Amino acid sequence: MKKQKHKGIALFIAVLLTMSLASIALVSMSRISLMAKKTGKSLSDKKLLFYAQSAANLVTSTLQKNIDATPTPQFLYFINGINGPYSFKYYPVDVSSSSGKKPVFAYRAQARRFAGVGDMPPGFKPGMTLTANQICYNITIDVKEVLNVNGGNINAETATQTTSSNYYFGRTKSIGIITCFTKS
Repeated sequence: MKKQKHKGIALFIAVLLTMSLASIALVSMSRISLMAKKTGKSLSDKKLLFYAQSAANLVTSTLQKNIDATPTPQFLYFINGINGPYSFKYYPVDVSSSSGKKPVFAYRAQARRFAGVGDMPPGFKPGMTLTANQICYNITIDVKEVLNVNGGNINAETATQTTSSNYYFGRTKSIGIITCFTKS
């Protein structure tokens, strides 16, 4: 009888230890899952920020070209796709292109002049003003990742359809930059 009592106590302790190990394992798995989710979101945010930086470089080079092409720079410039001032331009190719390349991201921008000849924009040394061939713009850039639906699942809540039936817009990032140009 005493031997069975010890077996019962040992079995009870074994069950308690197993349950506590199982709960520790569940908590650990939950933390690992949460950490993986945060890391994935962080990498996704970083990728979108890289797209935004690339779009900023494309926009400023396009603006420099537009400013150099006109005798008097405009007050407002739109950098956009072929469907009007608020449409998106695709990088590296338009979605309607038959080149075989796929677009990675889409962007659009609006540049508004805020400083010209004789103005002293923020960041300049006191007393230093813009000369006749210098002009500053406040640029707002919207960037969207372009998702290819061929062979992939798209989350309908986070994706919106583009003008092409093969691609969807994913997440969006908007950035603003202030840049001064020298007209050549």
